[in-house]
Amino acid sequence: MRKIEVNKDLLYKYYIEENHNLQKVADLMNVSYRTIQRAVKQYNFNKDSKQIQKQRKKALLEKYGVENTYQLDSSIEKSKQTKLERYGDENYNNSDLQKQTMMNIYGVKCGYNLPEVQEKIIEKYGGIGRASKIISDKINKTVRERYGVDYPTQNKEIRLKAKKSMIETNIKRYGVKYNLQSIDIKDKIKETNMKKYGVPYFCMKEECYSKNGSTVSKVNKSFAKFLDNNSIQYEMEYHLGLKSYDFRIDNILIEINPTYTHNSTNLVKFHNTTREPCKYDYHIEKTKLALDNGYRCIHIWDWDNIDKIIEILKPKESIYARNCSVKEVQLEECNDFLNKYHLQNTCKGQDIRLGLYYNNELIEIMTFGKPRYNKRYDYELLRLCTKSSYKIIGGASKLFKYFIKNYQPKSIISYCDNSKFSGEIYKSLGFILKDFGGPSKHWFNGERHITDNLLRQRGFDQLFNTSYGKGTSNEELMKEYGFVEIYDSGQSTYVWNNEL
Repeated sequence: MRKIEVNKDLLYKYYIEENHNLQKVADLMNVSYRTIQRAVKQYNFNKDSKQIQKQRKKALLEKYGVENTYQLDSSIEKSKQTKLERYGDENYNNSDLQKQTMMNIYGVKCGYNLPEVQEKIIEKYGGIGRASKIISDKINKTVRERYGVDYPTQNKEIRLKAKKSMIETNIKRYGVKYNLQSIDIKDKIKETNMKKYGVPYFCMKEECYSKNGSTVSKVNKSFAKFLDNNSIQYEMEYHLGLKSYDFRIDNILIEINPTYTHNSTNLVKFHNTTREPCKYDYHIEKTKLALDNGYRCIHIWDWDNIDKIIEILKPKESIYARNCSVKEVQLEECNDFLNKYHLQNTCKGQDIRLGLYYNNELIEIMTFGKPRYNKRYDYELLRLCTKSSYKIIGGASKLFKYFIKNYQPKSIISYCDNSKFSGEIYKSLGFILKDFGGPSKHWFNGERHITDNLLRQRGFDQLFNTSYGKGTSNEELMKEYGFVEIYDSGQSTYVWNNEL
């Protein structure tokens, strides 16, 4: 390539200041666009893109006080005005029209699909699929080197920074922390729904109502699809006394508890009404009502594993424990089994691990260890779990009798999650209910679930690697960072004592 005689320093200065706009650079230097294009390629500016980006930001900060020209109020207003004049909407963004324009001009929806573009990709990487893998691996490697995780959103600091930035932006734009709290945004949503569906809210469509006329939320419809796909028979909106439950499956009542409507922190805005935050005893009262009427109530929270819950509800193959044998289970096999089938996964301190085997297949497990919270008892029954495809008749009893005979405990304590279980199995084993327990608090922000017990034990600074120090309220910090509090149905305490 013929060498182009262009002042490199001046070219570099304009190249940065004009945000790589070669036509503007050409006009400023009074040369042709082609000359500038070839000069940029000759000096290999793009090979040092990080340095260029850094210099560009520095120049823009010195000149305009911003890192990007699109951050200028004049640029924002000009963009809005242009959209308003052309399309009648200052926030116009029609991706469908963009795709149609590409189809009209090039015959494809995306520039990536152009033959000449794909030819360059194949030439450079050896194939389209190979290009995707190479680029993906390179991005993942960079992220791992920089943040120590596979994806930036897995990094705690980045998530907190993004959350804080989002709140600051919303306050600046709308005067509220979350955009859905803005009257203007809500009015726009209503307007869009009216155009698309003829109703101000999507959930007011006819298909969003059940047969008895009550509304069916999107979450409930989604759960119903899970049940349908697994051939599980159910009844929706089951009424018991003055309360109703989302689903009834035989003697099990299901309550779906989305964080937005079931938290005890924020006012709930639904349609044109505003509802008070969920009372701390709301869920435990529903659990008690179900138990009093002979039902088991399963509360489903946003952090639960839906697949495991669906497995619980599926029809089972019955096996009698008399056809099974009891063996000690290795720790690794125990952990794998519990992580696959137990709603709370495995736990620490499982010193004694007893398995029930049917034709050499592990189908049920019961584990014991030293009591975690009450040292006055010899043992704590930590986990009881059955393989999801089976119903073991007499299985828990056989495992428990084996433990009593071989380890001769004087006393045992165990805890039952009232949000998932009725505690009937404990009664069948001879345990006595010591305390039904009160609601326990949980914290959730849409991604991360933290128990109140963990928050009190470790504190906000240790959990989030911050340095607010003593004197700051953990709860206030949790709320400031977008977490809300949800109260569950509590935890029952059962005890067993050897009467001999």
